[in-house]
Amino acid sequence: MQEMTTIPRAQWERFLADFSMEHAGQDADIEAVNGEMSRPIAIRLPLIRVAADGAGSHPRVQVSTGDMTGTVNQAISDPVRIQVRQWEEGHAAELELESSGGMAIRVRVSDSRGPVQ
Repeated sequence: MQEMTTIPRAQWERFLADFSMEHAGQDADIEAVNGEMSRPIAIRLPLIRVAADGAGSHPRVQVSTGDMTGTVNQAISDPVRIQVRQWEEGHAAELELESSGGMAIRVRVSDSRGPVQ
């Protein structure tokens, strides 16, 4: 497994668009993370997209997952860091989106060949 890589802020929108395209439809686990505590938001729902909205004075990053039964959206405001780790030849990945307040969203995706790790 690779180390976490920090994505430069200037590349966020493009990186997230590419990440979304590469991993769309893959099973995803989404967690809200605050320090040592985490809370599941979505478990094994297909990833729809991850997008940054840097417009205005209230930037945010939103993660969308879902299937025929509905969608789950989770967002952080005032993002300060985006990190990624890829494994299994790009078929599985972990993405961490951190806000200025210390809250984070963790996204783990995998393809249908194996479990989300």
